[in-house]
Amino acid sequence: MAEETQIISSEDSEPVPGENISAETLMAAGDALSKSMLFTLRRDYLYCSVLEEGFVQLLPETPPQQQDIAFLELEQVGKSVDGSPQEYIRAIQTTLAACHDPRYRLIFLISSDGLRNKIFIGISAQTGGTQPKIFAEQLGQFLSSNWPGTRVRSVTDYKRIVDQVHVPLSTYRYARAFTGIPSTKLSNIPNEYPQSLDRFMRGLRGKPYVYMVVAEPMSEKSVGEIVSTCQTLSGQVHAFTKSTIQRSQSSGLSETSTKTEGDTTTEGSTKGRTDSETASKTKGVLGTSLEKSTGASKGLKAAGLAGVSGLLLATGGPFLLSGMLGMFGQLLPSTGSSDTTGTSTSESDSLSRSSSLSTGESTTSGESLSFGQEYLNKHAEACIKLLEKTTERFEVARAQGCWNVGVYLVSNQAEAATQAQAQFKALVSGEKSTAEPIRAHDLGILWDGQIQVSLDAFQQPPLRLFAPQNGEQLHHPLGKFFENLTTPMNTDELSLLANLPLREIPGIPTQPAAYFSLNPPVPNSSTPGLQLGQVLEGGEEIGDLNYEIDTDTLTRHVFITGITGSGKSNTCRRLIEEMMTQGKNFLVIEPAKDEYVQLALAYNKANTFDRKIAVYVPGRKNIGKTPLDQLQLNPFDIIRIPEATAQVMPHLDRLKSIFNASFPMYEILPVILEEALVDLYSSQGWLEEELPPDEVQCPTLSQMHDRLSGLIRSKGYEERITLNITAAMKTRISSLMRGWKGNLFDLPTSTPWADLFDRPVVINLQQMGDDADKCFTMALLLNFLYEYRQAQHEIEGSPESSTLRHLAIIEEAHRILRKASSSVGESNPQAKMGDMFSDIMAEIRAYGQGVAIIDQVPAKLIPDAIKNTNLKIIHRLVAADDRDAMASAMALTEDQAKVIARLKVGQAIVSGIQDDMASWVKIFFSPIPRPD
Repeated sequence: MAEETQIISSEDSEPVPGENISAETLMAAGDALSKSMLFTLRRDYLYCSVLEEGFVQLLPETPPQQQDIAFLELEQVGKSVDGSPQEYIRAIQTTLAACHDPRYRLIFLISSDGLRNKIFIGISAQTGGTQPKIFAEQLGQFLSSNWPGTRVRSVTDYKRIVDQVHVPLSTYRYARAFTGIPSTKLSNIPNEYPQSLDRFMRGLRGKPYVYMVVAEPMSEKSVGEIVSTCQTLSGQVHAFTKSTIQRSQSSGLSETSTKTEGDTTTEGSTKGRTDSETASKTKGVLGTSLEKSTGASKGLKAAGLAGVSGLLLATGGPFLLSGMLGMFGQLLPSTGSSDTTGTSTSESDSLSRSSSLSTGESTTSGESLSFGQEYLNKHAEACIKLLEKTTERFEVARAQGCWNVGVYLVSNQAEAATQAQAQFKALVSGEKSTAEPIRAHDLGILWDGQIQVSLDAFQQPPLRLFAPQNGEQLHHPLGKFFENLTTPMNTDELSLLANLPLREIPGIPTQPAAYFSLNPPVPNSSTPGLQLGQVLEGGEEIGDLNYEIDTDTLTRHVFITGITGSGKSNTCRRLIEEMMTQGKNFLVIEPAKDEYVQLALAYNKANTFDRKIAVYVPGRKNIGKTPLDQLQLNPFDIIRIPEATAQVMPHLDRLKSIFNASFPMYEILPVILEEALVDLYSSQGWLEEELPPDEVQCPTLSQMHDRLSGLIRSKGYEERITLNITAAMKTRISSLMRGWKGNLFDLPTSTPWADLFDRPVVINLQQMGDDADKCFTMALLLNFLYEYRQAQHEIEGSPESSTLRHLAIIEEAHRILRKASSSVGESNPQAKMGDMFSDIMAEIRAYGQGVAIIDQVPAKLIPDAIKNTNLKIIHRLVAADDRDAMASAMALTEDQAKVIARLKVGQAIVSGIQDDMASWVKIFFSPIPRPD
């Protein structure tokens, strides 16, 4: 009985004799090799305490060379208003890819004192790099342009880096290095990015630490070599993935009996010649020669396998992988071939004679059995998959940029370092981290020395792999970049280690960003322009790109709004400054405070301009030592300009609306008021076709007050009703005649209209304690302004004017343009006055008159006050109804509207008739002149 074993490789179709090598030996060899390679590719040897056990050691001490370095400090991070992080993930990846220049090393730093956090981005010169400062500045510009709302600044005082980084590195003692491949996590929550570093920073709140990423660009040649090595190894390991073993067994019995009789006579001679040549070649699967083994060689092979097993058990033994491949190659099956060539020549003479008699008998019986087995090496398959994934990673890295990345964290608290390593591993480990999981390495044993010095110089510590048994330096099959406590990775992977917070943290604010126009209107070169401010992108300045409008477009009116302290006053000062510079006239009506009064007095005192601003403050004769002009404003005055038609009845009708809206008028009082006004004007002939001569003065409040009793009594009401109506009307009229208000309202003549409306004027009403009086005064001024411009236009006889003649700036405009609380507009006096002034605004632009409406609560105003204004300047608004009102009027998108609530002081969203889309503008600062 005999047994024969044949081994068939997965790539062969013909069985090859096993040459007395057992199948178990070959499979064990393939299994050991696959495990060894997996161990090496995953760098599983880094799971042990590599520094303590001596697997990773410092190279002979070489002090780091001082290199030029420049830093950027992160001041603000842009934030997507819709919460979507994808755009900004791409932005950081694009920015990192732009940093991939072999001449420069990238440093990413987070420094925290336990409360406030600082982020720095550094560029360090390597071989060939000479201008890291310029490279860093360009990087900052690129980051801001790709990440709207993000602002970085160059660190010009290196002491800031010393305080934030060098001092902590010199005093902290608990250090960690991290290796492994970071990868993204999948999130089921929309618009969530679960791996931004703000999560890591919040997790370490209260703990001082320095987090450092040192990323060195790898050359395309180095990446190509890694890819090539992976492909070669994958092909070699493939031979071990599957084996087929065939076994056969046979047995038999044979009996033969033969008897032969005869005689033979042979004579002959032979001459001949033979030449031959034979060549043979035998080759193993991995390219190693196979020869028939002697007993000695077989013993050596067995000893070699035992040695490999011992190495695997002792140290994991992956370091001499190329040697192992040669060793295992000697155990692999082989194939061979031979060729023979030759010549033969012969000569023969023979004579033969024979006779024979033969008888025979034979009996044969036997049986045979054969079977085959197929073995799969899952370790080899896993090794191939890992090599394919590694190849794919570095193919991506070849396109995006490949980095040799060291990640370090240093703290002065042991628990902080321990907490940080757990949180960091949890944060950056994702689905693709299985190829090489994230590991933390305690650097404490070697911290006081070369490691601390290297990190202080923002360089990788000179660590390498060594065999602790003999001190021999070991080499990884994929190259030197795998022999340190660093990890080669592509740009996408690096972005998980060096990114910006997406949520605000102490020390780093966020700024919501949306897309606004970056093409401000271009003013007509033939007319003066008004420089309003600087255009922003994502809230950040982008150079000398200014928002400028044609001054004449102010005839279409301006609306300025924003909460208290958001920058409205500065914007108005900007308008006033431009009006004074261009020689334009204006009227400021200031119901409260005295900002414009102080501005005007400061301009006048400093002689900032070649003309003065007239200041009126009813109720005051001087401010400090500065005397003030006294305002006179007779409500019943008529605009009388030579050659212009006096509009008595229109004035009477509007005056009635002003009285009704300014003072409470219930039941019959509005009717009595109207009759009282008609009676007053009629008594002096003002309602006749021919008006009184110019020297005849207009009626006064005193005259109206005196005529009320007779007028009301003539109506024939019951005595009690007569007395009540008379008392109510006289009370309202007499309130305007008391004290200094009598000098304001109860005089037959008003301040010359040209003094009020044809020069720069500020009228402050803060001395009026009653809002009704302020409302009444503001309404009178605007009504007289309208009638005065109407008369001027009639005299000039010119068509509609597009040139700005005058700008009226109305603070707290809700006093005269308040939205009615009742839906019945005709019966609501406040609504009627609002509608009246809305109509006036629509008409007055034809006379070259512009109106600037300023109010901090736009939702209070009638809709037409917002709609009928061309230039809208919106500072920060918090209330949703205010934002919605303005967003609707300016055609803002939802994302743009959300920015309004986060505008900084002095910033505004601006839109005008010359704009296709609103712009984000930082209004130029206009200071109040200070005395020397």
